[in-house]
Amino acid sequence: MGFHVIERNASDQSKPSVVDLLEEVSQSHGIQSWLKSDNKKHFTKSLLILDEVDGMSTRDTGGTRELCLAISNSKIPIIFICNDREKTSIFTLARHCQDIRFIKPLSQQMLPRIKLILSVEGKFFSDLEILQILGSCNGDIRQALNILQMWDTNTIIGEQISKTKKDMYLSKFQIIPKFFEAQLSISEKLDWYFVDPVILILQVQDIYIDCDENSIEKISKAADSISEGDTIGRAISLYKYFELMPLEALLTCIIPPILSETLGFRGFPKVPSWLVKNAKQKKLMKYVQTLHSHIAPRTMADVTATLEYIPLLFRHLTLTKGQEGIEQIISFMDFHHMNKEDRDAILEILEYVAYPEEPAQLKSAFTGLWNDKHF
Repeated sequence: MGFHVIERNASDQSKPSVVDLLEEVSQSHGIQSWLKSDNKKHFTKSLLILDEVDGMSTRDTGGTRELCLAISNSKIPIIFICNDREKTSIFTLARHCQDIRFIKPLSQQMLPRIKLILSVEGKFFSDLEILQILGSCNGDIRQALNILQMWDTNTIIGEQISKTKKDMYLSKFQIIPKFFEAQLSISEKLDWYFVDPVILILQVQDIYIDCDENSIEKISKAADSISEGDTIGRAISLYKYFELMPLEALLTCIIPPILSETLGFRGFPKVPSWLVKNAKQKKLMKYVQTLHSHIAPRTMADVTATLEYIPLLFRHLTLTKGQEGIEQIISFMDFHHMNKEDRDAILEILEYVAYPEEPAQLKSAFTGLWNDKHF
């Protein structure tokens, strides 16, 4: 369509940089391209694609409001892409956009693309084999490519995956209890591991410690086994030693339930807690990096030292002194070049600290006074 495409990942940038980018790019129709073009009738227009807008460091309506304002002033088309459509900030943003929702691609739709990739790599798999793998991956093309790579790289792994193909249509939540069934053989459990090694390992790690009352010695032995398996898994990931995958399966999925004597699964598997905690850690680190970029001119501290400043800043940012305290907080924030999102980030980073709950009236007064002074 003749557009000059500019792509950015919103979750990798702080709010000011994203908003500045929107304002800078969206005010131009591609003037530089027009000036350099011999044919002024066919100058290039710009198209901005902003991915992962649900992962931006702005968590309240303040950041979303600035994005919406930039959209209203834009002279070029902007495409926002998000994964979590149910996020509150996305609801607000969607009211200013044409909301287009996509569903996961079907196996038949992904088949031509996978076959093209395989042909470029000089590999061949039958359509039936590819469709079975695609069906098990639930629309995740990256997981399908990883399975095909493992299958092609190592004959032993390929044979294990071939045995597991008939079970790939079971969900991970249906598979995880099988590692805790005493009547299944090690060989059978090994087959189940190849359905989704990464997620199943994390689920076993969550479940083995909660299945029953066990002595600390038994749990410790199971934890040691998982730790050794994690070392093997790192070698597989870094150096593509796929022949070690059966050993990883033994150490992480099969041996821990036996050592901890938690055979006999009861309950319902959940999303691995590591995924949730890892996502939260990445989010909090982005908050710290953004905070550092704002307060560094005053503190002269690097990112690591900024972590030491956060508890000190926290003492000056809690709404505990009434209306006068609100004005002091805003003056303190202005002195350190902080914005409202920085304050919210500090409160979230130190959520484990016990402090008096902030009254709703003070929160409203703080927001109103802040907006009056900064907007």
